[in-house]
Amino acid sequence: MHQTLLTCAISIVLISSAYSQQKQGVSIEKAVTPQYAGTFSPQTGFISTKNQNRMGTDLVVNNAIQSNYFAIPGMDQEWVDNNILMDTNGNGFESVNGLIFNYCSTDINPLGLQQTIHVYDDSVYCNGPVNWPVADCSYNITNLPGSTNGMTTCWEIEVDLIGVECDLTDGHGGSAGWGQVWDNNLTGPVLSSGGNGQTNSFTWFETNTKIFIGCYWFGGSPWAGFDMQMYSGNSALTLTTTGSPGGPMTFDVSGATPQEIVALMYAYGRGAHVVNNPISGNIVVTGLADRGFDVADYHDADHNGNYSFSAFVSSAAANLVSVQAIDASNDGLSNVVDL
Repeated sequence: MHQTLLTCAISIVLISSAYSQQKQGVSIEKAVTPQYAGTFSPQTGFISTKNQNRMGTDLVVNNAIQSNYFAIPGMDQEWVDNNILMDTNGNGFESVNGLIFNYCSTDINPLGLQQTIHVYDDSVYCNGPVNWPVADCSYNITNLPGSTNGMTTCWEIEVDLIGVECDLTDGHGGSAGWGQVWDNNLTGPVLSSGGNGQTNSFTWFETNTKIFIGCYWFGGSPWAGFDMQMYSGNSALTLTTTGSPGGPMTFDVSGATPQEIVALMYAYGRGAHVVNNPISGNIVVTGLADRGFDVADYHDADHNGNYSFSAFVSSAAANLVSVQAIDASNDGLSNVVDL
């Protein structure tokens, strides 16, 4: 059965209404050019600087061909977009460690919006996640910018999931999904396409009453998909160690820019210590704690992009000190190694 809802001179069509409770009004608005807002980490909060160098480089979801429109779900409504995860490593397992998405808002709230993103391993076309409302991963993103004057403002947000990665084992060749829930009635996602397995549709749930509203699209144009990139894998810069605290240790870095400076940093544990990189002139958010942060060594990588540093490491560092490398020419960060 098909029903048509006319809103803002654009039709939104109910694809399958077997479980629909009633017709729902949907606001579709013209978007403007997104501004970069910053990076949010569930562990440390919102930082208004770019921090994509902590994410992996493998795109497992890439629904990012943006239209000129955004849509508004309404407060406490969950819209779930389907996709098929790209199998980037050949083993059917992905650990999502970063998100990038765009949204727009007319809510006069410069830095106080809130969104919850849910990620689902299994989501069926026009029925939604198999285990809804139970998600495989959920992230509450706070202090997001809205509008300063009630005019439409659009934003790009990075979400750093290092330390709280979303491990997905299903969805390859089948449909996975992600959902979003906003805390206000004036904000919503940029409508986008291009993702692997994106079906030009989304499912709609009312989160307070736990009701499935239906399966929707926008009549074919704009595309009924929401802007989202999900990243997995490791960054190009890799740190490995040999030896152990209480004796000599060697710290080897690969994947650096050939013949450019690599710095080896350490601190008492993991965190989000912010440093100024004097080479690039940029602010970089490391994966290390503030406490005890220091630079152990810096030196040019060789012509193959490799760097090595050896030192005697006290036994007191065991289970206390974490180490990370940075490619100073491009702010690239390695994985963090706990001693």
